[in-house]
Amino acid sequence: MAYPILKSFLVLSSLFFSTYAVNSSSSSISYLDSNISSIRTVCKSTPFPDACFDSLKLSIFLNLSPNILNFLLQSLKTALSDGIKLANMLSNAANIHEKQKGTIQDCKDLHQITLSSLEKSVSRLSSPDSRKLADTRAFLSAALTNKITCLEGLNSASGLLKSSLVNSLTNTYQHISNSLSMLSNPGASTGRKK
Repeated sequence: MAYPILKSFLVLSSLFFSTYAVNSSSSSISYLDSNISSIRTVCKSTPFPDACFDSLKLSIFLNLSPNILNFLLQSLKTALSDGIKLANMLSNAANIHEKQKGTIQDCKDLHQITLSSLEKSVSRLSSPDSRKLADTRAFLSAALTNKITCLEGLNSASGLLKSSLVNSLTNTYQHISNSLSMLSNPGASTGRKK
């Protein structure tokens, strides 16, 4: 007698858990699709959409709420991470001509200011208000000016390291430019909160 009851219980349990798993999987896929769509919408309005998507796709798996502030913070953190790599590259610039040392030093100094600006931006956006947003906008604009100044100096440089430095500089500052664009375009917000 206990055997048919146990068998019925196991069948019902299997049905319940398989239904739960299907529903859970379906809602996870829907959630991912929604987040990807939100990211694509935000990134379309940036100067470098591919770099934007690459920096934000991680937020899908971090379960960050798909809103403009989280996207902006993720973009800034990517810029900061790439910026640190660029700073290391500038510090280790060994095989350069003597006349280019000044150019590299200028880029290094400007880039340190940019890294400081990025750190301040991330800090200020952690508790945003209108004045802190304006500060962040100013920091990012100054960082883009630093990029232009550094690229102008590197334009006259030559050597094996030049193309690597220019590429790294360009890639890093794409994220900064995208962050400034997100900050300046709050209408790109997805409006969806967790």
